[in-house]
Amino acid sequence: PSIAPVVPSCCTVPHPAASHFCHVCTRKTSAASPALSCGNLHRLASACRKVVCRVCVEAGDGKGAFEVAREAGRGWRCAHCRGECPEA
Repeated sequence: PSIAPVVPSCCTVPHPAASHFCHVCTRKTSAASPALSCGNLHRLASACRKVVCRVCVEAGDGKGAFEVAREAGRGWRCAHCRGECPEA
C-alpha cells in the first residue's frame, strides 16, 4: 500500500493570502499599482501565493494583457504555475 507524505503543520497555510510583491520584479503592489493573483491561490492542496504586477504582465504578454487576465479571474495562472517562468 502507498503511504501519502505527511506535511508538517508548520508548512501549511490554512487561509493563504496573496503576496504583496510582484513575483517577477519584486515591486510592492497596492491599489495604485495593481497586480494579478494566481488563480491557484485558492487550491486546497497547493496554493500559489504569487502575484504579477501590471507592468510585468504587459511586458511578457503584450499591451492589454493585464485587463484580459483580470477578466479571467480565478482562471488566470501565473507563469510559474504554467511552467513558463522566465530565466533570471
